[in-house]
Amino acid sequence: ATTTTTTTTTSNPSTSLLLLNHDHDHDDDYHYFPSSPVTSSLPPSPEAVVVIMEAMEYGNWDVVKQTLQTSPHVAKEQVYFDCFKEKTRGSLLHAVVSYGCGVPTSVVKQLVEAYPNALFATDSVHQSLPLHVALYNNAPDCMIDELLPTTTTTTTAAADAEIKAELLLYLQARDKQGNTPLHLACFLASSSSMAI
Repeated sequence: ATTTTTTTTTSNPSTSLLLLNHDHDHDDDYHYFPSSPVTSSLPPSPEAVVVIMEAMEYGNWDVVKQTLQTSPHVAKEQVYFDCFKEKTRGSLLHAVVSYGCGVPTSVVKQLVEAYPNALFATDSVHQSLPLHVALYNNAPDCMIDELLPTTTTTTTAAADAEIKAELLLYLQARDKQGNTPLHLACFLASSSSMAI
């Protein structure tokens, strides 16, 4: 498999996205990461990712919501974002929740509905779940609720027990520093610890 890269610049000169393609035969193998400008002959990255990253930077959450409505597939993309005061790579959900209190809960809900597996993704540097990142950034309880895997009541006690066990494992997930989401909620004196 070959790896090639390209970058597309956006209307904001400080923002660009690096396109990585590990297999030219599969469009699903494209991932988009902010980077410094590089030139190449590959096709530009999807406009929706660029629009969302710029809109987040300027706090234009209505544009983020509209873009997610028309292009929900971008929820699967990975991007660079600031986490714990340094750049790391993670899901678009990671990047959104890193804005903490300023993010409308409806945006988080849209991302989770479009790509529920993002709840279980970890970033490249800190091995943090989106829940860790949200707690670190003092996210409100309503956002924390959206980041908890849904628990549904099933028809059997065994299935209920399995769902509860999976939720417990999720809440016990440790980042690279050994913190669980509850550790962060308590350490940062967040009211979100009550939601967890």
